[in-house]
Amino acid sequence: MRRKKKHLFIICVCMLIMLFPVMEVKAEKLPASPVTVTDVKFNGDTFYAGDTLKYSFVIEDVGIDKFVKEYGYDWSFEYTKKSKGVKTIHVCWASSVGQGVVVSHKWTGTNTKNPRIKIEGELPIKKGMSPGQWKLKYIQLVIDEDSNLEIVDVDEDDYSFVLKYDFIGTDFLVKGTKADVQAPTIKLNSLKLSKRRIKKNQKSKFSVKVKDDSDIQEVTCEFGLFKWGNDTKQYDKMFYGTMKYNKKKKRYEYNVKYNTKKYKKAQLIRVVAEDEFGNRKGNYGDYTSSDRKYYDAYKRIMIYSK
Repeated sequence: MRRKKKHLFIICVCMLIMLFPVMEVKAEKLPASPVTVTDVKFNGDTFYAGDTLKYSFVIEDVGIDKFVKEYGYDWSFEYTKKSKGVKTIHVCWASSVGQGVVVSHKWTGTNTKNPRIKIEGELPIKKGMSPGQWKLKYIQLVIDEDSNLEIVDVDEDDYSFVLKYDFIGTDFLVKGTKADVQAPTIKLNSLKLSKRRIKKNQKSKFSVKVKDDSDIQEVTCEFGLFKWGNDTKQYDKMFYGTMKYNKKKKRYEYNVKYNTKKYKKAQLIRVVAEDEFGNRKGNYGDYTSSDRKYYDAYKRIMIYSK
């Protein structure tokens, strides 16, 4: 059964951590992490396929509010009066060879009299996980829709704008598994539209089949919009949507709707599919020459305005 985890915007491949662009840091050296991680507990230290790692640790807010107010704009962090503290925590468990799994938790601690929160969760050990050493690699704190703070393990590459923290005691061993390094397969012959022409307020359902040996984490589609009078191949605007899995039809679906008075057509640009281990098919950049078949298939998916 394929499933899709809802992540806020990030779709994070653990060892390719993409932090938001930075302008310049006000301090000459990196500020200290505004959170600490303590009291790490596991239900074992070695796990095999089929086992479940049960973990808990305590995250304490030791200065998030102060940090974002002082460094906010330099860290692409727009902290406004509407900000009400951390909403969600994404924790990434990663192997020594770069494979990772993200687990999300609700945050209920910051900006209260008790700025501590105990994180408790489970990590199923699956056959597609890479064998060897695993540990907590980063924590992402989601505050606003576009505001995220990422605290990265000290072993990561030394980017000048990365907040570092030593997640000591968060390592465990996985044995008897084989790493899944294959990206999902996007079935080009399954691309389908419910309508080729739409009127005002109408929708066309776009759907596609995606296969993978591991669970699918996310499938997105991207469309380009062409204004009336635009007879070029270059679209005027683009939008993307997260597709939902229809278990009955075994398809990923997305309802395409646009202003038919302003735009004469919408054309599929690409489909991006990512599995639970971060293997991705369909970069957000242009396809390479070896992927030409995808581009050729996608450009035939057009929705016209009546």
